[in-house]
Amino acid sequence: MKSQKTIIVSPLDWGLGHASRLIPIINFQKKMGNKVIIAGYGQSGELLKSEFPEISFVYLPGFRVRYSWGERQVFKILCQLPLFFYWKFKEHILLNRIIQTVRPDLIISDNRYGIYNSKIESIIVTHQLKLFLPAKLNFLEGFIQQRLKKWITKFDHCWIPDNEGESSLAGKMVQVYPMVDNVKYIGLLSRFYPFVNAKKQLHTCYDIIAIVSGPEPQRTVFLKLLIKYLPKTNYKCLLLTGNPTEGLLERQSGIDLFGHLNVKQLKGVISQAKLVICRSGYSSIMDLIALEKNAILVPTPGQCEQQILADRCYKKNLFHVLEQRLLCELPLLISQIINANKTTYRYNFYPNNFRI
Repeated sequence: MKSQKTIIVSPLDWGLGHASRLIPIINFQKKMGNKVIIAGYGQSGELLKSEFPEISFVYLPGFRVRYSWGERQVFKILCQLPLFFYWKFKEHILLNRIIQTVRPDLIISDNRYGIYNSKIESIIVTHQLKLFLPAKLNFLEGFIQQRLKKWITKFDHCWIPDNEGESSLAGKMVQVYPMVDNVKYIGLLSRFYPFVNAKKQLHTCYDIIAIVSGPEPQRTVFLKLLIKYLPKTNYKCLLLTGNPTEGLLERQSGIDLFGHLNVKQLKGVISQAKLVICRSGYSSIMDLIALEKNAILVPTPGQCEQQILADRCYKKNLFHVLEQRLLCELPLLISQIINANKTTYRYNFYPNNFRI
């Protein structure tokens, strides 16, 4: 009987969240004595390469979504749907070529619906059993939902990084009935849980940590707005631009710009900070919950998933929410939050269930 398994792990490259939440899964597989191979591309691939330099990396490209410069995304999303379907098919073909070389025993895909093989046990990690589209694209939701269910059933297992029932974080995005048969809730996932020891390599303690992430061009829009408004606060700020290949970029008027910090460094600076500012991506929210930090969530304009998550967090009194078009109000909101020093309601982190 083969004791060591070879496992392919492949994250989607729509921001860094799909990669960061795979970190505890990879650590678990390493602890079990299994051989992990990262099959990725873009910045999500670079993130996992930087966290696990000892692990083999295979380039496996995929669809990279782009948003418009404005807040209305309907036309941009509609134009990219054919490309999305094309890449779902293409990445499946590319994976089969990789399989012939590495011969894996297990495949773990994070939101890449073409990364499976009918002859190899395959797992899809997702917090979206239902996709929500902008109002003008509602007519496509039935078709998309049908496709999504069909894709998920091609995997042997569907792991949902969430709690089941009333304590669900994703809410209506996972509450789909009838439920797909292969679904399993594995608990919230965070790169910080099981908790790593903080590594203080930065000499400065920061009051505010701002984290930029997500697809272009809205990532750059968010970055420029933060650079504009953070200096108007009276607090020491660290701005992470979300590039895993860069370190310290520059210092300007009370802001230090870094490209990326590893998990231990990031936990260190966030733990000491008074407030975090970031997108309302699902992985970012799970990280904030793991570290029990106050935060301001800024949903990506036109991204329904992030708006739904931000609304849910606000209603549950988890975090503050500020629309990107209102970031001019950021200095005042920061001052109010820090001065109030209010502790918000927290979710509990339970031990993850990664066993098949």
